[in-house]
Amino acid sequence: MDTRALAVRIAHEIDEYRYEPGPGLLGRPWNSERVQSELEALRAALVSPMAVRLSAPDTAADPSASRGPHFLVARDGAGNGVFYDQDADEFGLAHVRSDGALEPLGVRGDLVGVFMAR
Repeated sequence: MDTRALAVRIAHEIDEYRYEPGPGLLGRPWNSERVQSELEALRAALVSPMAVRLSAPDTAADPSASRGPHFLVARDGAGNGVFYDQDADEFGLAHVRSDGALEPLGVRGDLVGVFMAR
């Protein structure tokens, strides 16, 4: 995996993100200030992509999608991390354990949506 290309993709996804609440939304849509705040928090949480291991399969996702490789791409300072699953070509939310392993939380999807789900 070319981690530089992944970092470029991540920056592009953040820059091009458009919040569009769908018809299945529960609750009220976020206002533009909240969305911009989350995007800034994501930018601040970005780390240089690094290979990591999952502590357990991501059972909420297709188990075959959890074989890896996986790359930590963001840490929010509150114990949450966003990883990229190269085989599944999607992002996931995880708890970052003290030993550095990621404990998947079963949230998968696009980078921004996964980060906002924390």
